[in-house]
Amino acid sequence: MSAYKNALHVSTTETGPRAQLASELLRSGEQVVVLENVLALRAERDSILCEVIVSPGSSPSSYSSAVASAQALLNNSTLFNAVSGKCFTWLVVDDYGTGTSVLWHGS
Repeated sequence: MSAYKNALHVSTTETGPRAQLASELLRSGEQVVVLENVLALRAERDSILCEVIVSPGSSPSSYSSAVASAQALLNNSTLFNAVSGKCFTWLVVDDYGTGTSVLWHGS
């Protein structure tokens, strides 16, 4: 089970109707979009909350590389145009099934 089970899950190369739906959800803030099961994008007023999903028991020393990888994933995805120009807030989270636990907070 995942805390993101009701989110729209897409790939970095998503095109067509699913990519259009993901872009609309990110503009409207109606639903979370999960990119490659690694990055949950949650639209807020003028920003995007980027939740980097790590494995339970991940070492705090790996958080910065997980965030860097997730940033590269987003920057090279077909969804990037839908979020470009927004401010990003970065979190590292542990998805424990019925919710998430914030392990690291950055910006």
